[in-house]
Amino acid sequence: MRWILRLIGAVVVLVFLAVGFFLLIPADRIGAFAADRLSAALERDVRIDGPVHVTLWPHPRLVAEDVRIANADWVGPGASPLLVADRVVADLQTPIGGSGLFRFRDIDISGARATLVRGADGAVSWDIGSGVLPDQVMLRGARIRLLDRAEGRSWDVRGLSETIDLPEPGGAASMV
Repeated sequence: MRWILRLIGAVVVLVFLAVGFFLLIPADRIGAFAADRLSAALERDVRIDGPVHVTLWPHPRLVAEDVRIANADWVGPGASPLLVADRVVADLQTPIGGSGLFRFRDIDISGARATLVRGADGAVSWDIGSGVLPDQVMLRGARIRLLDRAEGRSWDVRGLSETIDLPEPGGAASMV
């Protein structure tokens, strides 16, 4: 019985040490790491210019402010970013394989301004790698501009608050 108590005590101490070590890492370094990994996965420049906070309870979560994702290169120089958000809260799952990339379960985006472009050839600027897509995205107070160069039209939606369930790769998204 004594060995069982010692083993449980050792596990508890190791858990506290691991959590303490994680909390000692500066949040700005975690934000820079997350931006670098997302840039590589999305093949777009991702910047986090505001503060970053990480929580572990009740599950791993990254909170970042002033987040910017560049639009596709073919959209043109000086084009508006694909996404600018005042605040992004990303619930994380375990890393994908040994890649060091986290998979996002849910992403809550406040104050988003998105510019989506469909090129004359039918290419779309929002086509990103499916491996980084979350299960669900919640938009709060978003503004979405869609520029359709194929048909020469544009749409502008403001004040959008929606929950979007994202599909399996190649599937259709649905708004709840």
